[in-house]
Amino acid sequence: FNLFFASLMKIKENTVLLEKEIKEFSALLDKNNINAAYKIYGFSLLYSLPENERINYSKSLGFELTDIEHYNLGVKAVSEGNLKEAVKEFKQAVKLNPGHLGSYYNLGLAYEELGEKTKAGEFFNEYINLYEKISQSKNSFLDEVFIPFQASEKEFIKEAKNRLKS
Repeated sequence: FNLFFASLMKIKENTVLLEKEIKEFSALLDKNNINAAYKIYGFSLLYSLPENERINYSKSLGFELTDIEHYNLGVKAVSEGNLKEAVKEFKQAVKLNPGHLGSYYNLGLAYEELGEKTKAGEFFNEYINLYEKISQSKNSFLDEVFIPFQASEKEFIKEAKNRLKS
């Protein structure tokens, strides 16, 4: 029990230290003191920041965002009611990763909400076609990654097909 308690205390100390270092790193970036931030911390702490901060700093530093980051920005834009921004972000996610299923589906939803039924249908069809192509693949890596999500994805496919009918 004492060893367990000591381990918990060490974890807490390390967490407090990490939080302190992250705050100092963020403060340097906020002051636009990029060279000092890099010299002291490198950019490894960048990935310890909350996602919104990390994305904002990455953009300000001129780093390219990933498809996942663009997807997440699209989801955020939808939650804020900014569908045109969401479309822009989902399209960028697809541009970086043409196999990003969720972006196609969300583009369909966004265009549908914007009243652009033809574009919505195009993206729902892209989503369905890509899903079928991936699900028929005989790639063992894809099977390990894809099969656990296949059941929930089938519900989205059903929903996309229903939206195409209306």
